[in-house]
Amino acid sequence: MSSRETLRFAPLLLVGFILMTACSNSGTTATPQSSASAVAQTVPTPISPTGSTPSLPSTSTTTTPAPQGLSPSSTFGMQPSPCVYGIVGGQAALPDPRCTPGSTNPAVSQATINSTICVSGYTATIRPSESVTYPEKLGSMAAYGRSDSTRNYEYDHLVSLELGGAANSASNLWPEELLGAYGARVKDSLENRLHALVCAGSVSLATAQYEEATNWIAAYNKYVGPLG
Repeated sequence: MSSRETLRFAPLLLVGFILMTACSNSGTTATPQSSASAVAQTVPTPISPTGSTPSLPSTSTTTTPAPQGLSPSSTFGMQPSPCVYGIVGGQAALPDPRCTPGSTNPAVSQATINSTICVSGYTATIRPSESVTYPEKLGSMAAYGRSDSTRNYEYDHLVSLELGGAANSASNLWPEELLGAYGARVKDSLENRLHALVCAGSVSLATAQYEEATNWIAAYNKYVGPLG
């Protein structure tokens, strides 16, 4: 190529050189890494408290449960009806627990026995008069389905007065057959025996009341001797 032609193409060669240099620089530009690509730190998960504590030795002891308390009563209340005797040995020997569950004198407790039931003559001071109890006895006999002579029955305190029974409450009075192997005369022996044991401190008042009210025949066998 002649010198004149070289000068003619010189500007084109210069432009091409500049373009090549620019492309080379753009290809070497590094893209900075995002900070999010850094290794993430591991955060430990909190451990929930278990709330557990060392077990302590049990301090409970086996004890004999106290007898179920009878309800105190200072009023007659209402005579439920009809009532059904519990039959033992062919005799109407036990009261209906729905009608005659037994109730106690609120003035008598274990703490007061030495000034109440264990004082000679105490029951005479609280026993209601016959003028009060006779019409009640008739109503009780009717409730128990009896219409024969009142002389065949004792209008008896299920929890006896000498054991702190309620003096005049329908829940503690019933027409008990007077005679027979399981009659009122036999129950009197149990009442006297339990009274002596309570006042001597051999049997608690609550126990004596509960056992007499629950099943006086079983109490008789336990404290007096075999019955029948």
